[in-house]
Amino acid sequence: MRVAFSASVALGLSLILTGISGEALSAQSLEADPVKLRRQVLEKFEAKDYEWLESSAEALQAGPFDPLETFPRLEHFYSAFTENLNDDAACLRRLSQLQDWQRAKPESVAPRTALGKFYTHYAWEARGSGWASTVTEEGWRLFRERIALAKDALYGKEDPARIMRRSEPVKDPANYAARIVVAMAESDDEAMSAAFREGATLYPAYYPIYERVQRCLLPRWGGKPGQGARFAAESADKLGGPNADAFYALQAEDVLKAEEEDFFEQSGFDLDRMLRGYDQLAAPGANRAGYYAHRAAFVAAASGKMDETRRRLLAAGPAIYSSAWLNPANLQKAQRESGALGEFQKLAEMEARGQLPEAQAGWLALTPGRTENAWLKSFAKRNGLAELYAAFPGATNPAKPVAECSPDQLYELTEYHFAAGNLAQFREYAEAFDRQRPWNLTGKGLLYWAAVIKGDAAEKERARQAIAKFETKRKNYQIAVDYLNGKTPWKEGIAAMKEDGYRVQAILAMAAHALAQEKLEESRQILEAVNRRSLFSDLSAMSDSLQFGALYRGFNPLALPAK
Repeated sequence: MRVAFSASVALGLSLILTGISGEALSAQSLEADPVKLRRQVLEKFEAKDYEWLESSAEALQAGPFDPLETFPRLEHFYSAFTENLNDDAACLRRLSQLQDWQRAKPESVAPRTALGKFYTHYAWEARGSGWASTVTEEGWRLFRERIALAKDALYGKEDPARIMRRSEPVKDPANYAARIVVAMAESDDEAMSAAFREGATLYPAYYPIYERVQRCLLPRWGGKPGQGARFAAESADKLGGPNADAFYALQAEDVLKAEEEDFFEQSGFDLDRMLRGYDQLAAPGANRAGYYAHRAAFVAAASGKMDETRRRLLAAGPAIYSSAWLNPANLQKAQRESGALGEFQKLAEMEARGQLPEAQAGWLALTPGRTENAWLKSFAKRNGLAELYAAFPGATNPAKPVAECSPDQLYELTEYHFAAGNLAQFREYAEAFDRQRPWNLTGKGLLYWAAVIKGDAAEKERARQAIAKFETKRKNYQIAVDYLNGKTPWKEGIAAMKEDGYRVQAILAMAAHALAQEKLEESRQILEAVNRRSLFSDLSAMSDSLQFGALYRGFNPLALPAK
């Protein structure tokens, strides 16, 4: 069945990717941030402000659309209507509200698309996400019933007087993308082909339409090996232009996420073209550039190109995106076999010994182009080298007012001022970070360090209490809390920690506490234990280890014995 669908899709490609219909309307009143946009939509929906919903939907439906935007704002608009549905009562309430909107605006496509997507979500809730063999008879009954209702809503079929028909164009690209999912659920190849051809003809740059087709062509839905790759190549070639390879890589990415390790054995995607596409997606300043840089390194490693893998790991910079590698073992293997790990270890040890000029030259040599070298920027930040740090595009001004900083900028400047020895600024930015992220141990740990360095007994006790009374469900956080409360020895605690991003925050708090108790050697050993664990086993914690090197050198103002 999917073979016929793929062929008809290919025929449809000759008609699409030629332009975008519709006049763009203003969407300036809409929140730019996706989370805030969904919240805004729900607030207007709850208030039954249908005029606002209609005008906002029309503005978003009109585009323009970027073919490399995998989840456009229009999709965020509609996804708001399937949020906060924690039980069946909430679903029934939302259904009633959507039906009210539909009755208030019977000629509009927006409430029908929203209702269709809601019914699809509701259907999958009944079915579950497992294999077909795990679905109960009642689950199948509800799934089919709700999918049929989704189709009726999307096509406007329940009222014969409706102006929308399967054969009439709909001014909403999200409606076509939703039709493809419904057709997939009903194994209706003809409907899938029709929805794709019409949707892509009207909205050739609306990426979700292509993503839904790739989902249909997965083997788990009856597709054959290589169909998705052929569809991606045909659509990317038709798109043409400088983004064609990136468009191809995005579709490969969707299949890779679904098939994981099986992708390289049977998907049929051109790995070289994927790498070219990932290079476009990882351009400086691009959204998720770091993730795509690591994904490219993963693809290079999976294809056995170790020199290419090493080059890409070096160019990717100090930030690690473990999700790009499917699992940490793939990353660690690539680091070792490509030789990248050895290079990083050599420079990290050099920096930890205080050989900063030599380390700086080494980090600079990792990737060409001083202003694009993320390793060197990180080196400058953690060592408080103001002039070098300020030379990088996008570096946060160390004097930027607290009120104007994002949480990431606050943390960045906290690190910077610690390394530079600016205790007052270090404390100011740490306090602001903790106010914005009270559920996070980072700010509390940094404030403990500030109190220890200042030497104020009352301030140290307040900082200790903030951590000792911290309530958390995160294992690594709890280990730090238990250590501060005298319940867990430090060696036992470190040995029991999970390898995740919260480990570093917990260790930071533990080391500050040991220093506050004047257990100088214990504090040193806590940091050194993390250094050994990070440096010689897993590159994913390399930047953390180097940050601890800066902390270690920061002991000197406390007149602790030099190593």
